[in-house]
Amino acid sequence: MKTQFIMLPKAKELLDNAIKQGAKESRKGKKHPNKFIQARKEHIVRIKRINNYLNEKISNCLDKFPTFEASFFTEMVSTIIELNELKKILSHLNKMRKLAYGFSRKYSSMLYNAQNERQIISLYRQFLGRLFSLEKDLDKSITKLNKIIPALNKIPNIKEEKAIILAGFPNTGK
Repeated sequence: MKTQFIMLPKAKELLDNAIKQGAKESRKGKKHPNKFIQARKEHIVRIKRINNYLNEKISNCLDKFPTFEASFFTEMVSTIIELNELKKILSHLNKMRKLAYGFSRKYSSMLYNAQNERQIISLYRQFLGRLFSLEKDLDKSITKLNKIIPALNKIPNIKEEKAIILAGFPNTGK
């Protein structure tokens, strides 16, 4: 059985899907009679859903990769691709995931303290601007990773388990 590594969509597509998910999630739930409170609630839900979507997609991809300590799998990977390059790509994706999380926390708290609807819309746009500023760097890493993944998917999954070896003369009933 082979380990199947997950390919990520391009950064623009990933962010667009996250924003669509956020918009869809914000339409759910009860409506508040006060427009200001309703707008604040919807935008906070959007930001949280965008963060959850990005975190889910990137984490699912990263979690499939094993830790690259001294193992047989690591040796096999290092013969096909440069291991240090793969580690850089994976750590960069993890950094981008953490940055998106930081932005979502920051702007969620700022939205919670917003004074009017214009400020809510302005803060939400700032949040989207920060996310889209990550797009260029994220796209480079995703492109590199998606080029490497087909080669990694060809490597068989070998479990390192204990084995018993029976040795002796032939035809002696081992």
